[in-house]
Amino acid sequence: MLPGEILKLVNELRVRHGVPEVRYANTGVAQYRANYMLTERLFHHYDKHGFPPFYHFTRLGNYFYSEEALGFVHFENYPEHKVKDLVRKVVLDMVYNDSESGWGHRDTLLDPCFNYADVGVARDGENVYVNITMVSAWIHWLIPPRVRDGVFYSRGRVFNMAPEKVTIFRTEVSRVNLGKKYYDLGEPVAMVLPSPYYARGIETIRPRTWRMGQELELEFTLPRVGGLVSVVISGRDLRGMRWEPMTSKRVGECNLLCYPHVSG
Repeated sequence: MLPGEILKLVNELRVRHGVPEVRYANTGVAQYRANYMLTERLFHHYDKHGFPPFYHFTRLGNYFYSEEALGFVHFENYPEHKVKDLVRKVVLDMVYNDSESGWGHRDTLLDPCFNYADVGVARDGENVYVNITMVSAWIHWLIPPRVRDGVFYSRGRVFNMAPEKVTIFRTEVSRVNLGKKYYDLGEPVAMVLPSPYYARGIETIRPRTWRMGQELELEFTLPRVGGLVSVVISGRDLRGMRWEPMTSKRVGECNLLCYPHVSG
């Protein structure tokens, strides 16, 4: 199947489950990840160094939140129509036969928080690798996220969402990650909160600038921890969307940004 055919199938599945279709976004990451898996013969969310997919999403210039779903087909001397049928079955299984993955692929593809998607396909004579990257792009950045001298800053306008929380996650970048069945953001190490609020059980970071509405502006110092440190902005979906996740995702809560930064 071509990327456009896969995206059409994803949208058919979303409509069937009562969630809006997504539009195509050329993020560059879906094809990069598909090519990487084919070249390295590594069917995994983490790359061979232990970097998660959202690191590459941001590295390629995408300042939003994303999740990826991966598919793989091995075939020998199959006619082209049969190969397409196998790829189609892989995508359908992501939604209807995903218990082995804890239904994570299903909820990634059906999550109404996502309004865009990118699809990458890489193949040789016997293998097809598919990457579907779902994108939550609800912020028009006036100043895209950046980190300078340990200080995070961003400014933009938010549409259809009400930003509410800023959480800092940390994870190790290591080949050990290749032993994981799933990928994640890591462990929460801090929250950014204005006075007088405090985070429970993790560090509280006081922001220098805190505007959390349709006009978004944030400035704060990142915690001094090593590894891959990710700033995650989450918020409330103002569209009143209803769906039935089968993972721990919460209806009406959407992640709007994941900005990973390699910390010394």
